[in-house]
Amino acid sequence: MARTREFDVEQALERATIVFWQQGYRDTSMEQLVQATGVSRYGFYQEFGNKKELFKRCLEEYSLRKIRPGLACLAASEGELADLSGFFTMYSANIAQHGANGCLICNTATEIGETDPEVNQIVRDAYAKLIEQFEKFVIKAQARKQIRAELVPLSLSICLLGVLQGVAVMARSDFHRDTLQHYLGTIFDLMSYPT
Repeated sequence: MARTREFDVEQALERATIVFWQQGYRDTSMEQLVQATGVSRYGFYQEFGNKKELFKRCLEEYSLRKIRPGLACLAASEGELADLSGFFTMYSANIAQHGANGCLICNTATEIGETDPEVNQIVRDAYAKLIEQFEKFVIKAQARKQIRAELVPLSLSICLLGVLQGVAVMARSDFHRDTLQHYLGTIFDLMSYPT
């Protein structure tokens, strides 16, 4: 007879995500995950398999909760530069909620890189979705003369992904919010029409 699950999977995933976010994948032990989630070892292995499988689910959960809401706002935008600014503000606020942890996706790209193809694919997929949505936004913004027409949408979109990573690294380094605003303000000035 199958045992009844004795824990909330969503809550356990959220707690595990925070541990990985704070410590990274390699520096997080199974014991720390068991303690943080409150799940027994048996329940842990039954539901999540192993640490790597749990980590992959946490990355997907992070994308769902922290990145997709911003992408949805961009998708709904008519191409107003203020909406792109709002996206970066939302992203920065999400990072600020958890101190100097930065962005879990960006941290994973730096920590693991191409050493683990499965984990790297999740990172690449997240980045591809960001670039795709940035490009759609840029095209709409150029049509509304919000972004300079001579800028290539795909190239600018890849640049915006780099800016996003820069924000995550700066936030992790505990840069002051004013510094981030200067950074983002300069980027926006460079891609906008002169006033």
